[in-house]
Amino acid sequence: MGALGRPTSFLSEGAAVAFTQEFLMLTDRSQLSRWLECDLSKVGEFDGPLCYERAGHFVRYLVERYGIEPFKQLYELSDHGDSADAFIADFERVYGRKFVDFEVEYVYSADDVYPGLAGCGQPAIAWDGGAYSGEFLVDCDDPDVLRVDETTAQRRVHFELSAPTDGRFLVDGEARFASRCPQEPFRVDTQTSPETAFEAGAYTLYLNGALAGAETRQVTFEPE
Repeated sequence: MGALGRPTSFLSEGAAVAFTQEFLMLTDRSQLSRWLECDLSKVGEFDGPLCYERAGHFVRYLVERYGIEPFKQLYELSDHGDSADAFIADFERVYGRKFVDFEVEYVYSADDVYPGLAGCGQPAIAWDGGAYSGEFLVDCDDPDVLRVDETTAQRRVHFELSAPTDGRFLVDGEARFASRCPQEPFRVDTQTSPETAFEAGAYTLYLNGALAGAETRQVTFEPE
């Protein structure tokens, strides 16, 4: 995308998130025009991560729904210093419709979750739905460990469940949410919460630790 120019950061950072993140999940899609004013330079602050996720979700919807070519045109036409109003004018020029009408479509038809374009990561730990226990090192020197902000490192552990089961994951004794790695986009309101009821498929558990040093996390699954 770099060869196409230097567009508004909402598009450039949104594209980076949309095309590289393992999956995109967003349940609040209201007031899209307000997101265009997000300060994407404030990574680590309250609005920073939210802006990145929202920008990525918006870009993924555009590409999934209308294809890559009009998005490339918008990317090339946009300028890094553009205001929200300038971006909206470029959008209407490329897509041939009012942005306010597009907002309504996006809010009511966009999927909440988009699967990652490169899958959910490897290796996956085979899991049959029974009790599970394992230790994982969160070490900033490990190339598989990501830096998520100024103080936090994160390791992602991928599980492959062979059959539906009920239960919960715990990390160091505290219940944790395991995220579904879907193969197809879906709306959250059509899914059973994966916190207690798991369908067969792939899941990701996020393990955080201090950026300085290495920490071991104990992961267990307790069937119900």
